[in-house]
Amino acid sequence: MIGTAGFNMISFPNSRAEISYDLDLNYWGKGVMLRSIKAVLKFSDHMLGIVRIQATVITTNERSLKVLDRCGFKREGYLEKYEVVEGELKDYYMYARVNM
Repeated sequence: MIGTAGFNMISFPNSRAEISYDLDLNYWGKGVMLRSIKAVLKFSDHMLGIVRIQATVITTNERSLKVLDRCGFKREGYLEKYEVVEGELKDYYMYARVNM
């Protein structure tokens, strides 16, 4: 396995899901995650009917930020000291893609 992409939370009553993904660094820069996330979004659009899909991403992860932008996500907010990474609280962004 080289990585994962999918929903770590789905709330059908609220038509909301949170997407997460991870990829072995040997496969970075090859478009693998972009294609994977687009496939997850297509499945969600056609099979689940989820209106809002959100993601949190550490502010320093430029590759992930670009992937979210290319998949139609918009930055909604800044989450100060949101999650511990390597023993230190780090800042994150909240991104979302909303289907009308």
